[in-house]
Amino acid sequence: MIKVCHVTSAHRNDDPRIFQKECTTLAMNGYDVYYVAPGNSFLKNGVHVIGVAKKKFAGFFGKVKRLLFFSRSVYMKAKKLDCDIYHFHDPDMLRYAIKFSKKGKRVIFDFHEEYHESILNNERKSIPRAFVKLAAKYYLHLQNKVCRFASGCIVVNPQMYGKWTKYSENVIQITNYPIICPAISNFKKKKNLIVFAGKNPDNYSQDIFIKAISSIPDIEYHIYGDISAQRKSELLAISSRGISFKGTIPFDQMYQVIAEAAIGMAVTDIFFVDGDKKGSIGNTKLFEYMMMKVPVICTNYDNWKKIVENDQCGICVDPHDVGEIRDAVNKILNDSNLAETMGKNGRLMVEKKYNWANDAKTLLAFYDSLVHAKLYRGKRH
Repeated sequence: MIKVCHVTSAHRNDDPRIFQKECTTLAMNGYDVYYVAPGNSFLKNGVHVIGVAKKKFAGFFGKVKRLLFFSRSVYMKAKKLDCDIYHFHDPDMLRYAIKFSKKGKRVIFDFHEEYHESILNNERKSIPRAFVKLAAKYYLHLQNKVCRFASGCIVVNPQMYGKWTKYSENVIQITNYPIICPAISNFKKKKNLIVFAGKNPDNYSQDIFIKAISSIPDIEYHIYGDISAQRKSELLAISSRGISFKGTIPFDQMYQVIAEAAIGMAVTDIFFVDGDKKGSIGNTKLFEYMMMKVPVICTNYDNWKKIVENDQCGICVDPHDVGEIRDAVNKILNDSNLAETMGKNGRLMVEKKYNWANDAKTLLAFYDSLVHAKLYRGKRH
């Protein structure tokens, strides 16, 4: 049996992409799967989750500590497992992916987004501006080196695929389409409830969105995910009417939360690809909202508009335009027939097209090719 280890220093131990989709799919298809991640250890879905004591890493110096110390702890846990294939998921782990490659292990690096552009545009806001260009340059150096040494790379959208094929001969695209689950029927939809359901609320335009809904009567806005006390205070200073911070809940409870909502919020300005507002289809929120029959209000990225507006399952907006966001919210809340139609359209498109089943086949074929191929597949130049 082929022993596989997925490794992350930043994602949750029940992460939808890593644990629920990739690890579980591999375990169901005969691989001996381990997942090293922050948090507790447990066995679920045939996956051995190996926990690493979780710590808070706030701000720039927190990121430096995670890069220098915590990522090494994760690496050491993964190393002890002595697996056949190592599958990495974070920029923090680039240098360790190179180490495993040099030791003769088959290594996959899963690029969840275009991190170089993200750093260069200072979208994470944790790197002081004076160091942004240097950090981006160093990241790009490591990224390209990983592509040269790794057995294969995974990207999340066509734009990234086009770039990564310049550095590696073994690249595949796996998006973040959801695993189809039955529509939830034992709930009562709340007429004026909007939800943000995700890991990082601060990566989304919460300030602008709260401003936009502050004048809408009887509105409720529930924000799920990790958010600091200071950030909560900043947002409540904009408006406290109907705003609730719900924290982080287990993945398997998230769909119930989404299903109760009238609108799913996915308004952000961080997903740039090549400096252009095409948007990344590696984002999970659009598809999870659609699957649970919830109309989406999201950014007017080109790739998102093709899905949300063409399939008529929500409204795309300028993420900086308070009035446009407010109008979109009112349009959905005040037209129950439109909201119901958008919800049904979203569910239908997920069932027909935007689901994990096809990506699962791609992942399994990719792993099979690594198992049976020569060790090295990249471009060493």
